[in-house]
Amino acid sequence: MSLDPLLQKVAASLGRLALDGSGCVSEVRLCDVFCRLGIEKEAAHDAIRLSGSRDSHGCVDVSRFVAWLVGPGGGAVKDSSGTALEGDEPDDSLCHPHRGVSVHHLATSLRCQMREAGLSPDASIYDIEPVIIRPKGARQICPRTRKLGAAYVDSIRGKDHAGPAGFMLSYTWGYQVEDIISTLTAYCESRGLSFKAAYCWMCCFCINQHRVQEARQSGEAVPFAAFRAEFGERVRGIGHVVAMMAPWRAPSYIQRVWCVYEVFTAFEEGCRTTICMPPGEASSLADALVDWTGVSAVWQTLAGVRIEHAQASVEEDRRRILQLVAEGAGCTRLNRRVARLLQGWILAEAMSVCQGLHGRKSGGWLGLEELGRGAAVSANVASLCLQLGQIPDCRRALDLGMQFASEAPHVDDFELRLILGRCHGTAGDHREALLTFTALEEAVCKSGDGSPVRRLLLARARRNKGQAHANLCEDAAAHDCFASALETLGADPKTAPDGAGGSIARGESLSRGTHELLSSSLHRSIGAVHLNAGRTKDACLCFSRSCEILAAAELQFTQQCAWAERCMGEALLRLGRGEEALVHCQRAQNVTMAGSLGAAWVHRSTGRILTSLGQWTAAAKELGQAWHIMEANGAESSIEAQGALRDLYALGLAWLAAGRAAGSAPSLGMVIGSVTSLLRSAATSESDSGSARPSPQALDGITSGIRKFQESGELDQPYRIPFGYSD
Repeated sequence: MSLDPLLQKVAASLGRLALDGSGCVSEVRLCDVFCRLGIEKEAAHDAIRLSGSRDSHGCVDVSRFVAWLVGPGGGAVKDSSGTALEGDEPDDSLCHPHRGVSVHHLATSLRCQMREAGLSPDASIYDIEPVIIRPKGARQICPRTRKLGAAYVDSIRGKDHAGPAGFMLSYTWGYQVEDIISTLTAYCESRGLSFKAAYCWMCCFCINQHRVQEARQSGEAVPFAAFRAEFGERVRGIGHVVAMMAPWRAPSYIQRVWCVYEVFTAFEEGCRTTICMPPGEASSLADALVDWTGVSAVWQTLAGVRIEHAQASVEEDRRRILQLVAEGAGCTRLNRRVARLLQGWILAEAMSVCQGLHGRKSGGWLGLEELGRGAAVSANVASLCLQLGQIPDCRRALDLGMQFASEAPHVDDFELRLILGRCHGTAGDHREALLTFTALEEAVCKSGDGSPVRRLLLARARRNKGQAHANLCEDAAAHDCFASALETLGADPKTAPDGAGGSIARGESLSRGTHELLSSSLHRSIGAVHLNAGRTKDACLCFSRSCEILAAAELQFTQQCAWAERCMGEALLRLGRGEEALVHCQRAQNVTMAGSLGAAWVHRSTGRILTSLGQWTAAAKELGQAWHIMEANGAESSIEAQGALRDLYALGLAWLAAGRAAGSAPSLGMVIGSVTSLLRSAATSESDSGSARPSPQALDGITSGIRKFQESGELDQPYRIPFGYSD
């Protein structure tokens, strides 16, 4: 059977029609043939019109019409690879609501069609839709509507080419087709999936573009509610959304509101979401990880998720989608969810780069230069892991880096040791961190290298040493370390290295903004010492100076800026300016990496401010989120985590007291019950972030912690700004 069965019957029936002497038949009689075969009259008229076989008198040239049905050259309708699309092979998935194209078909047939159409490899979906996608089903009756013009996926046959989709690809039509194909093949290879059995639902191939064009030309608009219901059913039915991100530095994906809507729907429906990117982009990310400027670019990518800025070709679509998001998760919450998704993706890619280099080292394939590269990549990946709060991954990357450095005599391990100290401190072991930074300071001084790169490293070591002292409540020693670091850093940000080798991760040049970042950090740290000592106005001046330095260097979207904003919020809270304090903490939340320990600190400060403003429910959510992040990162025993519990207890007291008669103190049992309830209700409900409630062990710890605070009177102790171990 060479034609669509219905069209074959039409062609055969034409021979039984009474023709006039010119070989023509009236359009009315031909339409009757279509109708007797169960084809709508509208589709019949469309077929006759598209064939170009009708004259001005309404007569159809039968020979010309049959030739159009059969296609150029006659015979079976084939795709450009020679595969018979309408063959005798049964296709059980035809008309399946989630029928998708196979990765095999895209990698073979579609590529062939593009070559035959004269399209370049960088052609986008926009380019192939009018010349390949729509023409593919132009001569076929849609098996779903019985109208002329079928979707691309309904115009191909055979289980090697189409079948029930196992995942939905979320992408933009502006992506290059070749990038889409290479992304999907790499996705299958990484998971051991057969190209022929991996079916992908893509809107360009699986939605009938003929109907889309007809609606567009007639001015019809699908009611948004109907579209939302249909799309939600599709996402639920398929159950897995694969989001394609490219380029990694600034994914156009997160700039398109329809892509945002697909991710939003996946989250709302509790579906699995995976991120992937073209192999070329993965290679670009690997190259960027060698240099710290590349890691800064990664950080900006993760911090730049702003759903509310996404665009759409139809403004009404954008308005409706953002309204749906606002009514559901909310833009801020969705921003954080997408950011967390991006974090996991980039972190996995970064770790795979490290492990790939280590695998080559184990095989004896790395020379001295590549060993140095491995040490640099490992240091930068470890730092990235630490910034994201992934301490176990940080330790793994550090172990790999130390192995690279030990086999490369021209590379020192100073950068790795600095990150190791930060790792100890972030995990709450401030004494071990202090020992590590002190030893590093001595080693750098003994090296005798006075280059700007070494001075920068020494300043960073002294700054982190001061942070360890501060976290141990040794404020005088901390202040001395910070002042010494400022003196070591110097006032000239334009210094250049002398070319001596050795420092990993920073390479042979000071990256743009390095001086400003460190200077800002030191001003912030000195401000924190002032704040902890009760010198609040002096602290505000230091925090303000820290923010000004970053803004002047256009570094306001960095983690450093988030910490400065958070500290300013705490200072303003001390001055009784809660509304202003809340603005600063909200700015910090917009920059901080979702799920990181830095984010937990910001959540805690926000909760403290909201408590002071009497916004009990919002405060409980922020404080509960702070605890959950710390617990997820294994930092529940840290000073900051214990402080979050103390804040929850204080919130419980304030909340209960606000609802009781003046002067009536609530019982300890009531407070414990209230705080436990708060923490349960504040627990995140995100399906991709683990348990929605704290573990029984965690609740036991919370209860005992609250009792400890109540019995020891620690609630009367002033809040101390924690000192983060920053780069």
